[in-house]
Amino acid sequence: MSDEDALPTATAFLSYAHSDDDDGQIGRLRERLGQAYKRHRGEALAIFFDRAGDHRIEWGEEWRSKISDTISGTTFFIPVISPSYLKSSMCREEFDEFVEKAEGSGLNELIMPILWVEPHPETVEEKRLFDAANARQWVDWREKRKLEETSAAYKNLIDEMGERLARVAREVADKPEVVDAGATGEVDTGGTQPTAVDEDSGGPKGTPPHIEEPPGLLDLSVEAAQRTAVMLTLLQQAADEITAMKDGVSVEPLDQSATNSQRLFAMRHLANEMTPYAERFEAKAKQAEEAARLLNKSIFSAIDLLSLPQMVVGANQIESFERLREVPAQVQGQLGQIVTVRAQVSMIGRLSRDLRAPFSSIERGFDSLDAILQLVQDWTAAFQKLGNDPVQADRVGG
Repeated sequence: MSDEDALPTATAFLSYAHSDDDDGQIGRLRERLGQAYKRHRGEALAIFFDRAGDHRIEWGEEWRSKISDTISGTTFFIPVISPSYLKSSMCREEFDEFVEKAEGSGLNELIMPILWVEPHPETVEEKRLFDAANARQWVDWREKRKLEETSAAYKNLIDEMGERLARVAREVADKPEVVDAGATGEVDTGGTQPTAVDEDSGGPKGTPPHIEEPPGLLDLSVEAAQRTAVMLTLLQQAADEITAMKDGVSVEPLDQSATNSQRLFAMRHLANEMTPYAERFEAKAKQAEEAARLLNKSIFSAIDLLSLPQMVVGANQIESFERLREVPAQVQGQLGQIVTVRAQVSMIGRLSRDLRAPFSSIERGFDSLDAILQLVQDWTAAFQKLGNDPVQADRVGG
């Protein structure tokens, strides 16, 4: 193998909202950034980018391997900040998860935000992420992205980004990683031995704290079942709010002779009637999304466990695996009841700007449901991949 063909020693995750790459510009930026990094570093940079289709599995596996507990190796995170990014719950979760691990590992410099389109944060969550990105010296692409990609200014900015990544890679190469004690279960004693009984260790003085064994497949299956039940309950409650709104709020047709003042009054009355239902729907959908993300960790922990070559799978484990494989269908069935009314409800929201507030709540609720649906698709694809692997299929009764 030549030096040119050497495997990458650094990894980057380009996190973006798919709607921002409708013409493939961000994809081309990724390719040129990799070239610029290699030019300044002399080594390749593996940039994980496409989270659509089958590539979501590749992204997810690499993401979990790199930041499961702390950031592994030189791993950059490049969020492409835009209004769509701030509104995407999946993008916000990626941002928060990486920032948490970077701060715990003492490697904040590995985060390089790109300001792609000027956002105007509308919620507390959007403002928090916007401020966090701004605090990390973002690269301003607001005007440069409009230039011809062959222009000198366009190329120069990409080269500057590659140079910055290469400089950070050199700086962190010899930098000891700070491991968050919370991630490992270790306790910082300040270089001295305990002088009293260690209550948390369950043993005599000087006994190291007890570190729990990671959960097994049966544990994860039970945990997943519990989290599935919680999520399905919340989804049903969200569906109930939509149904109650459809049944309890009436849209009375106005006579053609109605004055503008009468129409305005009617729309405001409708908005006031809808708002409580809309806000409760948004809250339940958001809680369901949070429950789904907890379930996501249980499911992928189980899948990672099943993927271990040394994993011995017996009858009980096979039963646990089969229960896990049923989860996506359960969730999709529940989501189907809610998503079918989305188009009907959205049509009413176009009647008047007075309806903007309740319908913004409803849309945010549906955004949470979209995020859950994407997670379900990830689970389905991961289970299919596990089942299509001949070795794994034999081991899990496939």
